Amino acid sequence: MSDCAVPAFHGGAQQPENQMVVVVDVERYTRRSSAEQVAISALIEPLVDDALTASGLDEVRRDKRFARNTGDGVVFGCAPAYSPQLLHPFLAELEAALGRCPECLGSEPLRMRAALTSGPLPLHGGPGDGNGEARNQAHRLVDSDVIRHAMAVADPWATRLVAIVSERVYRDTVAAGYGSVHPSRMIEVTAAVDDKSFKEQAWLFVPVPSGGLLRVPEPPARRGGAVYPGRRGGRASGRAAAVRPGDIQAVTQDVSNGMALMGGVVGDIVLGFGSEPGAGGRGPCR
Repeated sequence: MSDCAVPAFHGGAQQPENQMVVVVDVERYTRRSSAEQVAISALIEPLVDDALTASGLDEVRRDKRFARNTGDGVVFGCAPAYSPQLLHPFLAELEAALGRCPECLGSEPLRMRAALTSGPLPLHGGPGDGNGEARNQAHRLVDSDVIRHAMAVADPWATRLVAIVSERVYRDTVAAGYGSVHPSRMIEVTAAVDDKSFKEQAWLFVPVPSGGLLRVPEPPARRGGAVYPGRRGGRASGRAAAVRPGDIQAVTQDVSNGMALMGGVVGDIVLGFGSEPGAGGRGPCR
């Protein structure tokens, strides 16, 4: 018999139940005056609560888990079963609440970024409630470069809210067919926060897209298209010419200096910001 004894297994703490995490932050909060910041901080929770009530989520409003006011926003949790309603209609109702709020009107509209994640988080009625990876992820997502860029290219008076959803929430709710948000309304993105060494796949959702979020390329027939030979193909001729593996197919637009590449195919790789429904690519916010 071997002298090597198998070490005893010492289990750690029991894994907590999954929680849904919602983080809402005010856009450009620190660029406002101190007096404006105080007034805005007092508005955030009532706006979120009104949107929850309008969405039929009074139970979530009354029983928020690990709820905290962060000054420029709020964070709270609830059961994952509410995930479909939080995606819709809650986000749309929050967008609407921002648009009709008299105190939110001024020289610069009040706008928000929202993040939805889920995962195991402690819930024992103590100070550590809600602390864990899912909550950290929500705060990183709401601060990521991609959601800030989406806010910047949208019209500030038309789009008051942009949301970002973790891969897990998308997979468990949207892709699984729960709720009323069609997968085509979500855009897969890479969310990064450089100073936090954070980089993850996530999904953007914009209840009311506008501005640059609605910009799509003109149809090729109006813009003109060309097929450029790749390493294995010659120049295509005729409208029915096939694109073989390795060919480079691109749609171009003449500009004042040179040529702009609006989209194309390099082998099996699709390039471009927009895509036709069902074409297999990821399109802009619609």
